[in-house]
Amino acid sequence: RAEPEAPPKNRFERHPWLTLIVIVLGLLVVTIGAVEWSLTLFQDRINLSSINERGEARVLRLREWAPGTVKLFASPENRFNDPIGPVDREYELRIDQDGFIWPSVVHDKPDLEIAFLGGSTTESLYVRPDMRFPHRAGRLLEERTGLKINALNGGKSGNTSMHALLNYLGKVAPRRPRFVVLMEGVNDIGLLNREKTYWNDDKGSSLLMSEDDLEGRSPIEDFVQGVREGTIPNTYRLVRRGYHRLKQSLAQADASPPARKQTSPARPRKKAATAPSKTEVQRRELLRQSYEPSLRSFVRLAKAWGSEPVLMTQVRVDAHGVDGGASDFLSPEELRKGNFDPASFGSIHDYANAIVRHVALTEGSVLIDLAAARKWTREDVYDGLHFTETGSRHVAELIEQALAPLITQSEAGSRQDERLPDDDVSARP
Repeated sequence: RAEPEAPPKNRFERHPWLTLIVIVLGLLVVTIGAVEWSLTLFQDRINLSSINERGEARVLRLREWAPGTVKLFASPENRFNDPIGPVDREYELRIDQDGFIWPSVVHDKPDLEIAFLGGSTTESLYVRPDMRFPHRAGRLLEERTGLKINALNGGKSGNTSMHALLNYLGKVAPRRPRFVVLMEGVNDIGLLNREKTYWNDDKGSSLLMSEDDLEGRSPIEDFVQGVREGTIPNTYRLVRRGYHRLKQSLAQADASPPARKQTSPARPRKKAATAPSKTEVQRRELLRQSYEPSLRSFVRLAKAWGSEPVLMTQVRVDAHGVDGGASDFLSPEELRKGNFDPASFGSIHDYANAIVRHVALTEGSVLIDLAAARKWTREDVYDGLHFTETGSRHVAELIEQALAPLITQSEAGSRQDERLPDDDVSARP
């Protein structure tokens, strides 16, 4: 009877190939590690630090709401300063596939389009969608001219005139709108006062960025969002809505409103005009050197692509003895964060509006001087700057009054040209 074969005595004999592979891989890792460590000692000498095969792609940033975005925003405390209303507890922001605030494209085949670009004052986040002044202006112009008009709202909180310029080039110019309306000022003042230039390293406002800076969420966050949207999207939105309402209620409960006086406090007397301080002169010059070229670039770019540029001055309402003013966008507390006080900010903001008027005059652009058009009050802006629905309605009416004659005149000229025979050259201008 044959004796049984003895089992292998060691791991190599039991798994020869697997053991060999592990040994080879281990030696390879050790070798690569030793080489890398050695190269780090001499990387400056052999100039390895400058080698970057992948490169870093840089892009000009299209600062916009992402197409397809749908969000609900709880009204901030100062929105309830609106003395007329109505004020909703939440406002919906819906962005169409072209990056414009809904409702923008209301006609598939419009007779003409008007694009509105700017910051949060154009965005009009805390106004009902159908009452935001870009949309409302479009509807008023339709009623007056009888034409099908799309009013495209491309506003985005925090945008400056340079962001508007890039937005026009990136997504507005291909549509060849009849008019492109720009209202900027406050964001340009704040950015230039802080960064001194539009070209900066601030991720929130920079124009030139790397692709890595634009990646946004991590893969894990994308995965979690995908699972959530594919399983419990409505439950998530309901819980999120409840959370915002609870947060808002707690904030209002904790707020201690100032005691109201029985008599309205006297308004401070207007002081005689004085020469601007050295600091104000420097701020004005810094603003002029950057803001004016930005506006001129916008006007000329729009004209080059067949749009008629329209510049609007920006409204500002100072709060004198008004309850709730401490929560204003332009309150002394907020202005101090930017090293301003109400007087100095009012001065630089008026100067920004003066630059808008000057550029419109010298570049032959249409000007809608909102700041001088009427006496704006706390019924029109709820925080000194952003429009209530009442203010939004007034803005839309002023836009309609300015643009309707231009549209009517243009349409009349087009109809006259259509009636002229092709060979009647002498009758043509």
